[in-house]
Amino acid sequence: MTKERIYLDYNATSPLSKKSLEFLDSGDFYFANPASQHRSGKSVSKKINLVKDELIAYFNLDLSYDVLFHSGATEGMNTFFNLEKGDSFIYSNVDHSLVESIAKILDARGVEVLKLKVNSKGMLNIEDVISQIKQRNSKGSCLMNYTWMNNETGVIWNLEDAERIKRQCQIYIHVDAVQTPGKIFDYKNLNPGLDSYTYSGHKFGAFKGIGFSFFKRENPPKALIHGGGQQGQVPVSYTHLRAHETRH
Repeated sequence: MTKERIYLDYNATSPLSKKSLEFLDSGDFYFANPASQHRSGKSVSKKINLVKDELIAYFNLDLSYDVLFHSGATEGMNTFFNLEKGDSFIYSNVDHSLVESIAKILDARGVEVLKLKVNSKGMLNIEDVISQIKQRNSKGSCLMNYTWMNNETGVIWNLEDAERIKRQCQIYIHVDAVQTPGKIFDYKNLNPGLDSYTYSGHKFGAFKGIGFSFFKRENPPKALIHGGGQQGQVPVSYTHLRAHETRH
């Protein structure tokens, strides 16, 4: 039955790619702790760093970016949106439902939440966005989620508009890039002026429970879970984007 139907629901999830299936067949699984000093551990650490380098090169980024591996966009965005009381969070009324869920939690935490509205074509009025952001009350960090390609409508937002918002408002901009691979022509041409990009592997042929984000090394995300020190994550804040230091 499965072989006889045409599958088109790639916005939800994609079939496993040929390379993923070949990996399963190979049985060449890396199991050791990459922090271990024995040969197996060092082998895993080397493989992780190799994948990081390949991802950065494939997406035409430079070494000002690092890679954070996670289980997918839900974990990734919860990590990047881990704001505190007195900070600001900005998103739109057409963002993925997980962003709406996080916004409600942040609001209850005392974060100033601003929900932007799109027009009938699903686009933001950039001048209005800039004006609203500059009028926020919070004196803490300010982070905006910018959905590059919408999972329901397919509407594509211009990354140059996001860079303009960042430049004029001096805020942290995270790009939801989950839907872009293989669906838009320029999905590898990331704007180097933006702070972070998040992906889920199952949207383009990888296994479920695999994802990654690019982020600026100078401004790493605050650790969501503490204690292990995996991937070098430390409990830092978006300190260099404090509103009282950068607001015009």
